[in-house]
Amino acid sequence: SVGRGETLSAENREKASTLIQQSVREAQAAVNLDKNLAVYWANLGSIYQLLVGVVNNALDWSLQSYQQAALIDPINPTYNMSLGALSYGSGNYAMAERYFEEAIVDKNNFANAWYNRAYSAKQQNKLQDAVVFMQQAVNLVAVDSDDYTKAKKDLDDWQKQLDEAIAQYQEQ
Repeated sequence: SVGRGETLSAENREKASTLIQQSVREAQAAVNLDKNLAVYWANLGSIYQLLVGVVNNALDWSLQSYQQAALIDPINPTYNMSLGALSYGSGNYAMAERYFEEAIVDKNNFANAWYNRAYSAKQQNKLQDAVVFMQQAVNLVAVDSDDYTKAKKDLDDWQKQLDEAIAQYQEQ
């Protein structure tokens, strides 16, 4: 196994390249068997997603595959979550927020979608929205969970920042 910072031998690089190409071909073949199955498109999207930063255009191909899955199965929130994650990872926070919002429309008690939407809003300096969205996430997770602890800490930090910004604005 190769750790971070280590390089693959030429032979292993060739093997990896062959396996990647085979994975893409198999996923594309599945899509070609039935273009109306969202799960096939999502599988292709997930393979391309793994190649983002390694293969040119992989981000676009992944987005297009997940968008096709979402068109076929519009009420499945996982496709919008994947689209949101890809958008967030590429720095397109406004688009990410829209995809997470769509996931919430599909499933309004989806804590992870609220959490990710909060972070997308925060990245856009929309602190008041971020606080509202994070409060929703906190409300939806079990109080005795690690998720609650992390989300509550973020919420408290952001609420403090928001209170300070409001106080500063009122002083002016």
